[in-house]
Amino acid sequence: MKINKFINLGIIFFCSISIAYADDSTLIKTRIILDLPTTTDLEILKAELKDAIKFRATDKTEEVSNFTPDDLPSTPGDVSFPKNGTAGASNSMFGSMLSNAMTTNGQMVAMSANMKGAVYGIKGYASWGFMSNKSYEGYVGAIYPYENGYRIYLYSFFNKTRDTVGKVSDWITSKTLSDDLDMGYSNAVQVRDKFLATEQTATIKRQDPSFLGQYKMSTANTVVKIESTTIPKKVDASQSSSN
Repeated sequence: MKINKFINLGIIFFCSISIAYADDSTLIKTRIILDLPTTTDLEILKAELKDAIKFRATDKTEEVSNFTPDDLPSTPGDVSFPKNGTAGASNSMFGSMLSNAMTTNGQMVAMSANMKGAVYGIKGYASWGFMSNKSYEGYVGAIYPYENGYRIYLYSFFNKTRDTVGKVSDWITSKTLSDDLDMGYSNAVQVRDKFLATEQTATIKRQDPSFLGQYKMSTANTVVKIESTTIPKKVDASQSSSN
């Protein structure tokens, strides 16, 4: 337990430093909402969600499980995140850096997720690169039970720092592996389709941004654009409206 705390503190410190001196720290964030029927096996569902998150979160994952309440709500809950400037940081220089990182660094945004009310939640992280070319990935998956079944949330967060060489490398990667889709979005497509490949009864309620529905993961685990906006699972008619 103490080791995990030290690891988390290390992530917080280095992410705070890197984001403070980044020359390109635009955060890419996605949200995918799915529904499953009441007949879904919860334990199998947990394992499927975990596998989907771990497909991209190769560094570290954190899980939480809770009992299903006796009285199910009529509407499902949702994951919440601190708003900018409300991350509980002090007025010191490090506190300002931490507050900024909590809302702009992919790993730390995922780390700050509050999954209150979920019967299962998982946070996952990955980082890679060297020198001035680094990428930070954060993922959140959560299961909320309600009267009509289970609501699944998939959140992804991605930011990067790139010099000229790194930007050229990104351009080549997007052309060859993700059909011109930015890496931050293609990662989310991979997690979504990994989950859908194992959960046949899932219905997509909403995708943010909506153009995620124009892409799918191929058998080679690359991301390709599809000709129509129909993705390989049934999409609920309310996808384009608020949940």
